[in-house]
Amino acid sequence: MLFHSVEFWLFFIFVIGIYYMVSPSVRWLVLLTASLFFYLYAGPGMLCYPLFTILLTYWSGLRIGENNRRMKERIREGGRQLQREEKQAIQALYRGKNRFWLGAALAGNLGLLFVMKYAAFLAENINSLFALLSIGKALPIFRFALPVGLSFYIFQSLGYVIDIGRGLYEPQKNLGKYALFILFFPQILQGPVSRYPQMEKELYAFHQFDPGQVASGLKLAVWGLFKKLVIADQLGRAVDAYFGNYEAYPGIGVVFGGCAFFVQLYADFSGYMDIAEGVSQMLGIRLFKNFRNPFFSRSIQELWQRWHISLGAWFKDYVFYPLLKSRLWGRLGKKCQQIFGKKTGKEVTTYAGLFCLWFLTGAWHGADWKFILASGLIQWFYIVSGKICQPLSERIKQRLQIREDAGWFPRFQMVRTFCLYSFAMLFFRGASTKDALEMIRLLFSSPGWGAFAGLLYENFGALFCAFLGICVLAVVEVMQNRGISVRGRIGQLKGCQRFAFYTAALTAILVFGIYGVTDPSQFIYFQF
Repeated sequence: MLFHSVEFWLFFIFVIGIYYMVSPSVRWLVLLTASLFFYLYAGPGMLCYPLFTILLTYWSGLRIGENNRRMKERIREGGRQLQREEKQAIQALYRGKNRFWLGAALAGNLGLLFVMKYAAFLAENINSLFALLSIGKALPIFRFALPVGLSFYIFQSLGYVIDIGRGLYEPQKNLGKYALFILFFPQILQGPVSRYPQMEKELYAFHQFDPGQVASGLKLAVWGLFKKLVIADQLGRAVDAYFGNYEAYPGIGVVFGGCAFFVQLYADFSGYMDIAEGVSQMLGIRLFKNFRNPFFSRSIQELWQRWHISLGAWFKDYVFYPLLKSRLWGRLGKKCQQIFGKKTGKEVTTYAGLFCLWFLTGAWHGADWKFILASGLIQWFYIVSGKICQPLSERIKQRLQIREDAGWFPRFQMVRTFCLYSFAMLFFRGASTKDALEMIRLLFSSPGWGAFAGLLYENFGALFCAFLGICVLAVVEVMQNRGISVRGRIGQLKGCQRFAFYTAALTAILVFGIYGVTDPSQFIYFQF
């Protein structure tokens, strides 16, 4: 049930009507029932996967929370008479028990994720290595239908268990309420990857019906539909035409393909997030903000601080920082400092940790080397090379007397960041790594103006719709980046002006989107 389908909006009207009609004490049950139905709509057999994750992490969280409580009680009962060694022994006992339950949750969920998403990819690569080494054996390759939202709800549930193990909060004892935290229908398919303390305050609290809040959420959802249907889907027609026959469009065509897909990806993914956030807001629930005007980023590192923010925060909190604090990395750091010196050794250790972080980030996007490169190792190279070259960059700016606050320089940095990320998108959108490398070769061949003009002509209608939408998007993004509330400005308009604005927006969605030159397509991040 896609967010831009008629079925979803009929479903949501029914849900929100019941939600505000029933007693506040059972509204979470309405949301849980709606979320179960929403997920079952994708296929009855799909529900067994999130139920496995829910039951395993729920029970592990309870056991870890109980062990933490008993540990604190024994230490409190011992009082001041308890020796330091005895206190450490008690802590070691219960932390050992917690490691078992945490290990069970990690093994069960990451094992499921590996089998469903990565087993075939790993077997294919091992078989390729066997063939290269002339080993006459081959591993069997099993492919499974990937459950929708698998990566998102597994990451969210594991974050919950890990935080309980760290003693950050108590586990949720109500299985139904915990299931709602994992299955909440606006976010289960594509995120954001939420944290339990924030969602606990939103999902189970009393939310008074507020017409202003419902209207504000509806505006945000309509804006998300606009980005998806008017920009992403229309631009996607020309993007598909290019990547489907990229050999015919050398030179400028390659530039168009990378840049256009970057814009399409942003409009598609952020459009989904706007709909999810708007729908949740109409229910009185606020979700984590997952995008913050990434086109205004002045470096790749800043772009990732503004793009898919919840995923980046998850990897930093549960992968990167624990890795740097681990004993293995401590020993590696000491070894690097002995070889390279104290300062350089620390940097090498950090860059190695970043390599692991970005490799996993790329692999999260898909079991294919093109994703590992596009959203992983290329991003790692950009960030690390930027840090290494920063002293040289500072000297160049001093020599050329370039001021950081000069009006043109931040714009130059934004354009540079846009181009670098668009280059990586050739790998992301290309059918394979081999195709992406061929596109890069074609980038430096003949300009191909005639072929590119033909591509524009064949997709003129879709590109014209997308261009108008991008112009509107640019105005809104500039206002948001300057701290101006667009929805607030719309609310200040007179009644007739607001009516004209809403009519124009809905007409654009219906004419250019649903009944336009292309059919509505599935969200791009739905596959992850």
